[in-house]
Amino acid sequence: MRESWSVAALRPLLGAGVLLAGALAAGPAVAQESAAGREHSARTVAQERVTRWAPSARAAALLAPVLVPTPVTLPYQEADESPMAGMTGSGFFLGIIGMLAGTTMGSATAGRSCTKDCRRDRGAGGAMVGGAVLIPLGVHIANPSPGSLLAATGAASLIGAAVWLFVGALPSQPMPLAPFLAAPLQLQAAIFVEEWIR
Repeated sequence: MRESWSVAALRPLLGAGVLLAGALAAGPAVAQESAAGREHSARTVAQERVTRWAPSARAAALLAPVLVPTPVTLPYQEADESPMAGMTGSGFFLGIIGMLAGTTMGSATAGRSCTKDCRRDRGAGGAMVGGAVLIPLGVHIANPSPGSLLAATGAASLIGAAVWLFVGALPSQPMPLAPFLAAPLQLQAAIFVEEWIR
């Protein structure tokens, strides 16, 4: 009786084992079939996309000569070889440096007894001297065929002195304005001398 009970109890387990063994044996085949089905569906989708986009590809091939711009050849233009821009920029740059340095040195020379107006005028005079020296130097450096630096410096100094006397003759005597009025004239004079006086 005990032996028949144990056989009866093991029958469900034996049936489950048989089903599990069958599933394990059939597993690779099912996996292969599902992989084959996925590959087939992917190929079908790809073929549908190619078929769907084929007219658009043909249209793009027909319209390509119209839509793609053709290169245009522009006539060759020689660069402006005039040294005027370089001389102007160099003279302007060094002129600003000279005016700032001259203002500092002119103000530093004022003693304790110098008033506020005295310091202002000394700073403006230093800026005038610094611009008269460094503006022609900047023009001379940038000139491909340099002229006379001494003549350019002399012309800038004469212009600076003339502007200084003119501003000093005004009723309010705005001396700090003198270097800014003289700088463009000094620059033009230095360029003219560098170009025409060798």
